[in-house]
Amino acid sequence: MTGVTEAAVTDGGRFNDASYCGRGDILSVVPGSSVGFTRAANVFAVTMRGEGCGFVQRRGFAPVGQTHWGRMYFRNDETMQGQSIHNFSYNFLGDIQLVFFNRRAVSGGWVLDFSGNAAFPFTWWTLQSGPGTDGLNPPRIVLRHGVWYRYEWQLEYLASNTRYRLWPRVYDAAGTLVYDASNYYQMATPSQGTATLASWYAAGNSFAVRDLAAMANIGLGNEGRGGGPNSGQSWYVGNFAIGTAGWLGQ
Repeated sequence: MTGVTEAAVTDGGRFNDASYCGRGDILSVVPGSSVGFTRAANVFAVTMRGEGCGFVQRRGFAPVGQTHWGRMYFRNDETMQGQSIHNFSYNFLGDIQLVFFNRRAVSGGWVLDFSGNAAFPFTWWTLQSGPGTDGLNPPRIVLRHGVWYRYEWQLEYLASNTRYRLWPRVYDAAGTLVYDASNYYQMATPSQGTATLASWYAAGNSFAVRDLAAMANIGLGNEGRGGGPNSGQSWYVGNFAIGTAGWLGQ
């Protein structure tokens, strides 16, 4: 169903947890046709309300300790600069295990990054056109507003489920693969690292699992941030899915 009710935003209770941080205007479900999405009748919407937060989470959605793949379509219409944090995470509520998708507004569009459990400076990784010298202003790949992208990822478990690797992929609206692990660079401050995610993995590195059971919980939304803009603009998610048989595709 569409609307801002808990039944709507939790997909009839399929998502176990929902939080609105005292507001009823952050999370909603809207017709896909209203934002140019034709693959499903409705899509999930998150509206930027300054410091307000909101998210839904489904506990036990991902298989515990089993390599799996995820897919979602994403469109960002939020144009005001500023950062939103912890958009889509494993174990959104409590001790966040992995921020697998995080959007940040920049001039002319938005950028994509993620955060895994590794020692600094290998914690945050951002989608870039190449290595940079300034951690705050790297050569970002700027994605477009008002355009649907398909984001897929593989969460690969290693070493008796004590380690993992996240393998992200970004597809354009035509379904063409445009970015992958070779386009993510370590995001350090004050200097930008030269390692790509793919080269870091090739050197034998990976992220540490802190709480294996918590890695089964997946949440979508926005944690909010002090001083964030109240733009009233939204981003949208459609056809969110998890599977264990390989890349899900369209």
